[in-house]
Amino acid sequence: PTTYTAAKLEVDSKLLDQLQQIGIISGVADLSRACGKNATYFACMRKRGYSLHIGSLAFLMARLSRDMDETVDARKRAKLRIALSAINEAVQEKCKLRELELLS
Repeated sequence: PTTYTAAKLEVDSKLLDQLQQIGIISGVADLSRACGKNATYFACMRKRGYSLHIGSLAFLMARLSRDMDETVDARKRAKLRIALSAINEAVQEKCKLRELELLS
């Protein structure tokens, strides 16, 4: 993979770790389902050398935002807020990488 692709895959790995540590997802299959895809989506994308699409992450953000709006549990809301921040950071990083890739 190109250095940009490798960097995007690293962003995905970091995000996966963060979401697992927070307790939002339990693993790769869970992340795939949370992004609105089938359970093998993330693993297949990674195996082929592709990173998660921004659209999939946007779907995940929308889903978690809805969950946050619907819950009154303060701890769950805090976890969701941290997760949304991590996803937003990943999206921004991927956009920067894509811009650098287009300019090179």
